[in-house]
Amino acid sequence: VLAGLLGYAAYRSIPMPPAHDYLGSFQDTDGTLFAQRPEASRYKLLTFGYTSCADVCPTTLLKLHQVLQALGRQGNEVAVVFVSTEPGIDTPERMSAFLGAFDRQVIGLRGSPANLEAVARDLSPETAEALAHGRQRAHSGMIYLLRPDNSQLAIYSPTEAAGDIVKSLSARLLRSSLDADAGDATAQFALGTVLARQQRWAEAQHAFFRARSLATASASRASQARW
Repeated sequence: VLAGLLGYAAYRSIPMPPAHDYLGSFQDTDGTLFAQRPEASRYKLLTFGYTSCADVCPTTLLKLHQVLQALGRQGNEVAVVFVSTEPGIDTPERMSAFLGAFDRQVIGLRGSPANLEAVARDLSPETAEALAHGRQRAHSGMIYLLRPDNSQLAIYSPTEAAGDIVKSLSARLLRSSLDADAGDATAQFALGTVLARQQRWAEAQHAFFRARSLATASASRASQARW
């Protein structure tokens, strides 16, 4: 049982492979693979767009800025990701300038056409359809909440206010934190119980062997006295 619990503890410490690994191959505006950034293991608010957009993308980015501001310290648990649907035109410099005008925490990502289509197909059917028809200037204003393993958890529509997103996200982050704490506490309690039982068993064994040794010594002395 102890070996199983220790194995479970080791298992919990090993990062599980992401449900969708395509985002890891996207590059940020510094040329760093997203998989190599610490934000890759956080919850993510992701949206699609392009830097020459004059209405939907700026509105969405402003809303994401408001969400981050309202989250405060909780905002450090979330990565805000802007995936370019026009990576051939959206150069790193152009993306940095565009996104920096709204919030410097926003991570701009550019991927290969194949990976872009893959992420759009999985998260945003409307974006995938636009890309399939050669329309790279695709956006919907949708914001996708992803788990740390990049699987989809929720979708926020363009009509949802920043305050509503903050309430939803804060509740999810709090529940996730409580679940993690409860899981760790349960594992630690179970491990402590096993160790306590082993300690008691070791003490009982020690007492048994000590008593047997004393009994043997006493019997030996009694035998010698008779002779």
